[in-house]
Order: sequence, then structure tokens, then C-alpha cells
Amino acid sequence: MSNSNFDELQGEQFDGRHSNSRKNNDPLANRLLAALTADEEKSELMLTVLQNILNSNDLALVKKVALPKKRVNLSPLGMLGFGISTILLQSRNAGIFELGSVIPAMGLVMGGGMQLFVGLLEYIDGNAFSAISFLSYGAFWLSLVGTWLLPHTEENALVVKTEGSLMGLYSLLWGFHTVCMGFVAFLRSHRVMQFLFTSMAFLFFLLAVGDFSGKKEVTQAAGYVGIACGSSGLYIAFAEALEESLGYPVLPLFHVKRN
Repeated sequence: MSNSNFDELQGEQFDGRHSNSRKNNDPLANRLLAALTADEEKSELMLTVLQNILNSNDLALVKKVALPKKRVNLSPLGMLGFGISTILLQSRNAGIFELGSVIPAMGLVMGGGMQLFVGLLEYIDGNAFSAISFLSYGAFWLSLVGTWLLPHTEENALVVKTEGSLMGLYSLLWGFHTVCMGFVAFLRSHRVMQFLFTSMAFLFFLLAVGDFSGKKEVTQAAGYVGIACGSSGLYIAFAEALEESLGYPVLPLFHVKRN
């Protein structure tokens, strides 16, 4: 089939003469296909038809866009580990319980390991404040449990039991770190988080004073402050978990309106 014949047949649908072809039982498409004798000509026809369809917007090309995977907020998990471990330890400092094996066990798994795990995930997601908080206090818990479990007998003179002034300095330094983190919390976070860092700073400073002075009353007061601090951590964990699951806030966190 020559190109002139092909153009002649194709032009019948545009030059106004297609009314006569409707009277015949043989449609224009069948006449075109019947006139084609080579595969190349059929391919050329198909390309032309497809091009006309695309140009006339008869075919909508829909691009499949993959829906972004919803990010799971694991901050409640880190807060849960912080809250439970803090309440257990500060119950001991308040004189309510002895230092049982459950406290270092929870410190290793929940206070240390869990917070480090959540901190790493927050780092991957680009949340600097949450990452620094969980990673630093997870390391605190591991170091604290280490002071309990490392050998400190007379047979190993290089390692002695940490107590008194050295523990006071330990708590004091962590208190300064908490003040810095609390300053950031007051700039960007809600009221409950601000209370958590404020009470935790008081906790470390009271523990430092108790260790330097040797007064148990101060350490006991620090214990009760720590219980309030750990309870606020549990409150934040439950509030964020409920909001993450239900899609709307249930427990108020008292967000601050900022310009």
C-alpha cells in the first residue's frame, strides 16, 4: 500500500466526506485494515491512531505514585522506659524500697537499652532534640548501672566503690546537662515536657547536695522529686501513644502557642 493511498484513506474522517462511508456496512477502520498488506504498514497505522488519541486527550495517562509510608512515633516507648526506670530508682532514694535486682535490670533494659534504641531511630528521622535526649539519658542509665555492677572489692584495688563526693560530682554534671536540655524544651516543647526537665534538673542537684553533704533527708527529698519526674514521663508516653493510635489528642499536654 502506497503512502498516498494511506493518507487518502486516513483523511476521509477529516474532510467531511465520511458521511457516505456511514451508509456502507463496511466501516472506515475495516477498510483501512483491509487495504494494508504489510506489517510495517499496520504498525504505521497503529502509531498514527495512538498519536491521534493522545493528541485528542482521549487517553489519560495516570502515573502511579507510591503512598508514603506512615512514620511510627516511637517517642512514647522511650518515655515509657524513662518513666518506669526513674520511678523505681527514686522510690529507693526516697527510702520506700531497697535497691533490689529489679532496679538495675530495668535500668539496663528499659532505662538504658530502650532509650538508646529510640534515640537512634529519632536520629535517623532527623529529630535532633529527641535523639540527644534519649541517647544521653540512655547512656546515663547504663553508666549508673555500671557503677553498681562493676567490681569494687579490696582484691581489685584499681576499682573502688563510687560514693560520696564523686557521686555528687556525677549528679552535678548530669544536672547541668539537664538544664541545657530543659532550656531547649522551654523553647520548643509543651508544658508537661518542661515540667519533666525542670523536675529532673532539681532531682540531679538534690542528689548532688545529698552526696556532698551526706544527709539522707536531702536524698529522700530528691527521691520524691524523681517520682514526680518519672510520673510526668509516663504521662507523656500515654498521651502520645493515645494520640498516635486514635489520631486526636486525649490527654492534654498543654502545648504553648508560639509566634
